[in-house]
Amino acid sequence: MKKITVLLFTVILCFLYSACSFDNEYPVTLAHTTIQRCPKHIICLSDSVADILMTCGYGDRIIARSEECTQPELSGLTSVGHKHSPSVNSIIDLHPDIVFADKSIPDEAYHTIRNSGIEILIMMPARTGDDLIRLYENIGAIMGGRYKGRETGSQKAESILITLRDLQRTIPSSNIVITSCYLYDLNGHAASDDTLEGKLFSYANTVNICGNARHANDALMTLQMSNPDYIFCAAGLKAPLRADPDYVGMKAVKKGHVYEIDALLFQRQGNSLIQVLSFMLDSMARDTVSSEPSLSQESSQPEESSWSYEPEPYQPIYWPEEYSQPEQNSYTEQSSSSEQSSSSEQSSSAEQSS
Repeated sequence: MKKITVLLFTVILCFLYSACSFDNEYPVTLAHTTIQRCPKHIICLSDSVADILMTCGYGDRIIARSEECTQPELSGLTSVGHKHSPSVNSIIDLHPDIVFADKSIPDEAYHTIRNSGIEILIMMPARTGDDLIRLYENIGAIMGGRYKGRETGSQKAESILITLRDLQRTIPSSNIVITSCYLYDLNGHAASDDTLEGKLFSYANTVNICGNARHANDALMTLQMSNPDYIFCAAGLKAPLRADPDYVGMKAVKKGHVYEIDALLFQRQGNSLIQVLSFMLDSMARDTVSSEPSLSQESSQPEESSWSYEPEPYQPIYWPEEYSQPEQNSYTEQSSSSEQSSSSEQSSSAEQSS
């Protein structure tokens, strides 16, 4: 009888401890916002955040998505429009606990959603491995609590970084310098080294020749001077690139070393990072043009660059100024004139994260 009593008392203590631990997980405060309780219903406008949520095991909480969230696991969910022009009324009608977005959302849509009583968070893409850990920790804290959730996020980010390094170790050692790049469009917008996707080239043991390019013209001039061994590009860009006089004479084009990776997939920061690096390594290991692969998504259209600069220091969450003007979509900005692009860069560098 005494043993049963002790056992029952132990069970009760464990239950109370678990309950207290759970209660201590929330609220979660992140700079300008406080999450009062565990969010169960999520709308994802950012396809990269959706990628992270699925990587961390929270994908089943997503109830609606933007058109950019083309992951097969999310194909059956309701679409609320494009991330740069979402249907605000559709979002409000679904009564989500949280909306995850990126900086492509107009300020008007952001404030309308927020003023309706729905928490909306603009998540900034990581630029380094350390940034990735911080980003995952913050998303983990939001979704799973300030202790358990943050730890889960940290572990998942570390796991991705370890896998990237493990893939790098599979590359045969060589003294030959291999050059490569990723192009978003024919104008020369390229993945730079101040982005995490631009840093994938170091994991592939190649030199990103456009890593320091600050303008499309810089990247195109660098391409013509450096004559890269491999060119990775947005889906649908390979054929036009092969026919373009600016590219047709390049070594990568002549040898058939031009490989497509969907631009959305290339910029996601969940398990897609591993998928993209694996594809890059497999592509560079192939010797024949006939087996040339591509990494694209059927439902995605070729995207232009979201090439931009982020203010220092890195902050995983961005809050627009209360009375700031609506921002234009970074994808559409890149297709404007060089004068507009220069103005956009100056505006971006002047922004300060809270």
